[in-house]
Amino acid sequence: MKLQINTLKQGENHFAFHSSKEGWLNAIAEGWKKTGTPLKDGVQVNLNLTKLEPDFYLKGELSCLVERPCSRCADDFWMPLVHEFELGLVHIKNKHAKEADIAEQEEALDVDFFEGSEIDLSPIIEEQFQLGLPFISVCGPEVAGKFPCGKLRKELPYQSEGEETSSNESSPFAVLKDLKSKK
Repeated sequence: MKLQINTLKQGENHFAFHSSKEGWLNAIAEGWKKTGTPLKDGVQVNLNLTKLEPDFYLKGELSCLVERPCSRCADDFWMPLVHEFELGLVHIKNKHAKEADIAEQEEALDVDFFEGSEIDLSPIIEEQFQLGLPFISVCGPEVAGKFPCGKLRKELPYQSEGEETSSNESSPFAVLKDLKSKK
């Protein structure tokens, strides 16, 4: 989706997009599905683009239900993803802008640069989705992982098929049960 900057009013401009109604956003969501990150019920993007000539300030929220593998038990689950972001958009009118000036502005906050008369939202949405995905996804706080046989660790005591439960007496720590604390 490309926004023509000359059609934007000075100050705040509000935009709301859903992948079920916007072809460009649906294409992005389908791309995520093809790369192994399917979505349920599409993706919603709400944006406030503030025009402060010659630059712009973008504040947005991306929300969706995404399928992720649990980092503990490896089962897939649907996780709500709500990612808020803020970004400065600097309009480069002169193609020969000094690189030092650009580097200085980049360090101040998250800044993207664009040339010409339009702002392309597609790469911004793609990047923010990737930044919003958690590095570790856990399907529930009670899940501690799986045993080698596939049983969840919360299903204790552990006993693999064909294995007898060992008595506590054969444990090397059995001698500790007879110790009394000294105060």
